[in-house]
Amino acid sequence: MENQEPFFSIIMPVYNAEKYVEAAVESVLQQSYEGFELLLVDDCSSDDSYSVCQELAKKDDRIKLLQTNKNSGAAAARNFALEHIQGQYLAFIDSDDIIDQDFLEVAYSYVKDDCIDCVKFGCIEEYFNANGDKAYSEKCCLIEQSYDTPDTIRQQMVRMELIPLFGYLCNAIYRASIILDKGLLFNDQYRVNEDFDFNIRYFKYVQRLQCSSYCGYHYAKRLNSLSLSTKNNDEYYELHMMKIREFLQNFPSIESIDTHTMSNIFWLYTRFVYSAVQRKMVNNEPINTFIKDIRSSDLFAIYQSVHFVDIGVKQKIMISILRSKYEVLLHGLLHGISFVRIHCPFIFAALKR
Repeated sequence: MENQEPFFSIIMPVYNAEKYVEAAVESVLQQSYEGFELLLVDDCSSDDSYSVCQELAKKDDRIKLLQTNKNSGAAAARNFALEHIQGQYLAFIDSDDIIDQDFLEVAYSYVKDDCIDCVKFGCIEEYFNANGDKAYSEKCCLIEQSYDTPDTIRQQMVRMELIPLFGYLCNAIYRASIILDKGLLFNDQYRVNEDFDFNIRYFKYVQRLQCSSYCGYHYAKRLNSLSLSTKNNDEYYELHMMKIREFLQNFPSIESIDTHTMSNIFWLYTRFVYSAVQRKMVNNEPINTFIKDIRSSDLFAIYQSVHFVDIGVKQKIMISILRSKYEVLLHGLLHGISFVRIHCPFIFAALKR
C-alpha cells in the first residue's frame, strides 16, 4: 500500500492512554481492508503514550504520528489532524476503543461508489468497572436504510439520538471533501458535546445518509468513583438544551415538524432535564431555583403543549411528573433515580434509555 493514496483516513487523538492505545491501534492495523492511513495525535500526554505510539509507528508506515504543541483537548487534536489527511473518507476512533477486523471493509462496501455522504453504524457499548473488568455491554443498533431527502434525514437524525447514536463520531464514516471544503472544524471551547455540534453542522451538507445494521465499533465506558458523569459540570444543562434547540432549528419551522419527530425531540428534552437536575443533587447543589428556571424557560413552554405518541409507561410517568405542578413528585422520582444511579450503575445504564 506504500505508493497508493489511502481511501480512508482514521484520526485517533491520544491523551494519557498508555494502557489502551496499543490495543486500539492494533485493531486498526489488523483490518481486512488495507487502504487506510492512521493519524495518531498525541495531545502532550503526561504518561508514556507518546513512546508507545512511536513504537507502534515503527511497525507500519500507514501510521502518521503527530503531536500538538500543548494539551488542548480532543477537539483541537482532531482539528490538527484534519490538516494532514489524504483519504477520501474519514473515520474517528478513540484511543481506548477497538474496532472489529471487518470495520473498514464494511464501510468501503457502502462508500466505494462515492454516492454517500455519511454512513452511520451501530456500536457496542462496553462498561468497565474500576478494576478494568468488563461488567456490562449493550449493542446499540440501527435499521438498515438509506435516506436522501432533507426531511427524512432530519427525522432520522433525531431518531438516532434517542439510541443515542447521532452525536457520536466513532460510529460514522464522513466524506472528507465536505469537511475540508466547508471548513468544518471541532469547537474546542466545548467541554462536552463537541461531537454533536460537529455532526449537526456536517449534516447540513449530507444529501444521502446510509444507516447500517452493522455494529463493529466497541465503545468503552470506564466506570469509577466519578462514574456515569457525576462530576460537576455547570455547562451540562445549557449544552444539552443546545442539542434540543439545534434539532428544532434544523427544520424550516416548528410547525413543519411532524408529530412523531416532535415527540422524539421532547422525549430527549425530558431525559436531559432529569439528568441535569439529578447531577446537581449528586453534587449536593440546591435544585429548587434550578427547577423553577427550567419551568419558566421557552423550551418548557413548548414542552407543555407537545403531544407525545408511541411512548411507554416509564416515559409517560416521567413526562407527567415533570409537567406536574406538584414538585414533591419530581423530588421523589429524582431521589429514586439518584439511588439507582449511584448504587446500581449498571442497572441504571441498562434502564436509562
